[in-house]
Amino acid sequence: MHTALKSVPAAMILLLIIATSGLAGDKPAPPQRPWPLAIATRAFEGDRQAGYLSSVLDLLDREQEARDDPNLINLYLDVLATRLAQVGEHARATAAGDEAYGAVGAKPTRPEGPDPLLGFEPRPAVDAIVEAASGRRLVMVNEEHRSSMQRAFVNRLLAPLRVQGFDYLALEGVGEDAAALNKRGYPVLGSGT
Repeated sequence: MHTALKSVPAAMILLLIIATSGLAGDKPAPPQRPWPLAIATRAFEGDRQAGYLSSVLDLLDREQEARDDPNLINLYLDVLATRLAQVGEHARATAAGDEAYGAVGAKPTRPEGPDPLLGFEPRPAVDAIVEAASGRRLVMVNEEHRSSMQRAFVNRLLAPLRVQGFDYLALEGVGEDAAALNKRGYPVLGSGT
């Protein structure tokens, strides 16, 4: 070992090796994404705006290939279901998602004992959520990516929650610089859905 390096801790040497490994142009290739994910994002790479429909059509063209690969079929169905929902094919999206998750998930069972919903009465969801939010500082809503109806429902919550004093909205999946999004005030096709 070089005499100057003998007094340097091994972790520092490793850090130095990592920090300089790309300097000679020997950058490792980025990891290869499974083809369903690549197809799903290809329509939006660079300046392309081919849209969700082209992703759906490309995925449908390769359905048999996915069905022939037991390691890929559930990912394929999940990606297809999400894209189908984004083009308004809700029934097909639900069917694809149910097939994907039905293969890996446990079947629901009825809990033992009394019905846990006994005593509850149905009421309008927006009213119930706004009432439950009263006096709270945070409201979190989980949505199913395969259901654009759920995103539409969340939109119905925004105005009444604003009246309750909720001034900020945080979203997942918006892939752009926050300053550009804040300046414009809304996401666009290339930055999120």
